[in-house]
Amino acid sequence: MAQNLIYQIDSLYTNQKVVIWCSNIHTFSRRYSKAYRPMGAYIKEKYADASYMLNFTSFAREDSKGNLVDKPGKFAVENVFHRRNLPYFMIDLRGLSVNTFLKDEFVSNLNQGIDEEKAWTHYIDGIFYIDINQNPTYPEE
Repeated sequence: MAQNLIYQIDSLYTNQKVVIWCSNIHTFSRRYSKAYRPMGAYIKEKYADASYMLNFTSFAREDSKGNLVDKPGKFAVENVFHRRNLPYFMIDLRGLSVNTFLKDEFVSNLNQGIDEEKAWTHYIDGIFYIDINQNPTYPEE
């Protein structure tokens, strides 16, 4: 997957900005485990700071009855974000002060809704937070 993407960037989109939309663990810019090296790690190795790994997270989502489900554990940073009462925002982890707790290890469900404690700045460059994920609505045909 990464080799194919690098080929396309270098040959089809030379000197152009490219957005690659993938999710969760695929965006991680370093090895997640001994057994798994995400696509983002290959991209970061090849393009360094010319690449930007943006990951998405949220506090919860609404089920079909409007109930909040899939909430994070009580120690997850998404709880702090939720208390801000903002529908969405982005945090550029590259531009943070060294004194912020976000530079240290903290619990987040950035990886597929699984609460994990990591130094997330080692894996991603930014967080896009959506407070409550809504069920999609479709136009009537």
